[in-house]
Amino acid sequence: MTNEQADKLRKDILNDNKMLYCMYKRPMTETCMCWGLDIEDAWLNEVDDLSKKLEGMNALVYPVNRVRIQADQVKSKFGTLHYYYSVAVDPPAWMCMYERAVEWLMDKIKKVDFKYVTVIDKEPYDEIIEKEIPADKVESEKKAYANCSNVEIIEKDDGTAVKKITYHHYRQTHQEPTKHKWLHKVLFMRYSIMSFLRNVFRWKPSYKQECIREVVEHFVRNHVHEAEKNCMHICEECGKTIDREWSGPSCMTLGWISYLCEECADKSERVYLKNGEHWCAGKKVEEDYKKKDRRKEESSQEDGELDCS
Repeated sequence: MTNEQADKLRKDILNDNKMLYCMYKRPMTETCMCWGLDIEDAWLNEVDDLSKKLEGMNALVYPVNRVRIQADQVKSKFGTLHYYYSVAVDPPAWMCMYERAVEWLMDKIKKVDFKYVTVIDKEPYDEIIEKEIPADKVESEKKAYANCSNVEIIEKDDGTAVKKITYHHYRQTHQEPTKHKWLHKVLFMRYSIMSFLRNVFRWKPSYKQECIREVVEHFVRNHVHEAEKNCMHICEECGKTIDREWSGPSCMTLGWISYLCEECADKSERVYLKNGEHWCAGKKVEEDYKKKDRRKEESSQEDGELDCS
């Protein structure tokens, strides 16, 4: 699969399954799906099959029962596919239309130029606290706070001592708009405005919707686990299927964990595990740590030669 084909397939997966990847174009402050499909090109076919199954379930269940599957993040982690999802129950259509209208309005308000200015909340100041110390604990307190710059032990003439602690409070500031202040306040009330109708009507999912959500979640869990397991046996570079064993693929490169076939592992020129043994560039090696030791010895020899000169 070429890079152009992989890019086209990524776009097709996100655009064809609109309900599943509905959070794709939202900002990173709201979802991790803004990064798109952060996976290897060789796994796109497996993710495409999984997306079609989940989107088909959405088309079957959502129109009548308002239960939908939503992808939260799709990424590659430790050489395996991680597909995070959630099964949500939406309120009635008229309530969703109100929430979408509020969301659209807030996105428009975000683009307004508020012209922020820095305002000082508190000026810096020092807070000093003094505590009396018994005579038998003066020496131990001196040793305990010997390296503390903000603690000072002061001995008095009557044999008592005082521990003087200085707390430095730094200046606090915040950004305040100089234009459209009331619109800026509306932005902070975004979620309370969106949930206004839900709170007024005290909407909650019905018992039937809760039961359907459990069934849908069981369906999604099985298919996601199957896709993640299949990707563990697909080479990340060329997409070739690796022989399945109880312990996973036969080649696992060290340093950065990635599951590769033997050809791709040899091309990477990194030490990898094959049947419990260390290999590198098609040759068997004892341990990858010996290479690091040799590099250290060579560098130390070069340093010694430079010192002698």
